[in-house]
Amino acid sequence: MRIVSVLFWVILSNYADRVFTQTCNATYPYSRCSSNLDCGCLPLTRSGNGGICAYLNVPCTDLIPCENDNRTCTEVRQVCVKHSRCQNIPLCYPLDMIHPNLCPPTTFRPSSSGSNNDLCETTTWQQQGITILGTNSTQPIWDPYDDDEFFVDVDETIYIVDNRNDQVIKWKNWNSPGEIVAGNGSYGSANNQLGSPNSIAIKKDGTIFVCDAGNYRVQRWYKNAQQGQTIIDNIYCTSLALDQEESLYIGSPGLIIKWPGNQIVAGGNDVGTKLNQLGYFPRIFIDQNQSIFVADEGNRVVKWTIGAREGIVVAGNNKAGNDSNQLNGPRSVFVDQMENVYIADTKNQRVVRWLKGLSSGTVIVDLKITDQYFDPISFSFGRNGNLFVLDKYIARVQMFTIDKNTCARG
Repeated sequence: MRIVSVLFWVILSNYADRVFTQTCNATYPYSRCSSNLDCGCLPLTRSGNGGICAYLNVPCTDLIPCENDNRTCTEVRQVCVKHSRCQNIPLCYPLDMIHPNLCPPTTFRPSSSGSNNDLCETTTWQQQGITILGTNSTQPIWDPYDDDEFFVDVDETIYIVDNRNDQVIKWKNWNSPGEIVAGNGSYGSANNQLGSPNSIAIKKDGTIFVCDAGNYRVQRWYKNAQQGQTIIDNIYCTSLALDQEESLYIGSPGLIIKWPGNQIVAGGNDVGTKLNQLGYFPRIFIDQNQSIFVADEGNRVVKWTIGAREGIVVAGNNKAGNDSNQLNGPRSVFVDQMENVYIADTKNQRVVRWLKGLSSGTVIVDLKITDQYFDPISFSFGRNGNLFVLDKYIARVQMFTIDKNTCARG
């Protein structure tokens, strides 16, 4: 899973120039933060886990130490960073090497987090999964149900929406017990309770948005909060996603709403299968252009661009089936930076990839090989491109290891 980044203005304290750059989580120094593979995340000396996405091929001999305060630089248009590959002391880094034209951001994946930096049109994965949570692992975890969903964040912490037990559980360490981070395990409508939650989206600051479907509301739980706040009520929510600006998108029968503002941005023409309609249970993904990709019970994935009055079919839309041009009960969707579409084709027990513009897909993981009774209802890509799949049938998360040798890099 990639380190999440977002464009913002940086104002350096020792001069008035403003520099347009992008931040990254520097918990993992040098981690990928850009579609340019020569860029990586450099920790800022003055900002906890904060970092900047920088071009790394600057000779170490060109870098000078920071001032004694380890925060400022004498030369203008430089910023103080930690760069242990060069020296163990803070160094001044040229701002020309952190511009987004040189290190453009990657696709943002907040609703079902995952990196696509390691993905290409020919990427393959090991076909035998490894159980990391649940049955056959060290952690029996949740009572599986149709509306369970999960989320993998930038450090591969796993969050599972435990629909039947009315809670959201977090695993920072896969080999340790999980922690309840929303709800209290009992059905109810109090602010510290949830009722049949079915989807989450998580901001970079740890705030969790929850589809509290049984209570017809969307809640916001700040990090470490003991109760949530209702931000939208009188809505039956089916899925959530965040865009690059961290605006929230809410799937509901027949439509998608964007919050704040509560404007309809897709559908809104009753439930149906026409191109200007959506199904009853739309599951959504938002790409870097704020296009909305929707998987619904029409056995299709539809793309809605900003301002569109109808969608464009990018996968499926044929009768339910298991041929290469068919889907059967798609439940989760992800789109990489090349607009290739990845789908949990649930009733076919497989994850498939549809390359942009093609009328059929290919199977990237055939889950029947792993287990005859695999029921994939959600998936996510990890920091290094590994594929995580949530299996409803026997309540487990399996990881399928990426084969990085299948992507030829220029």
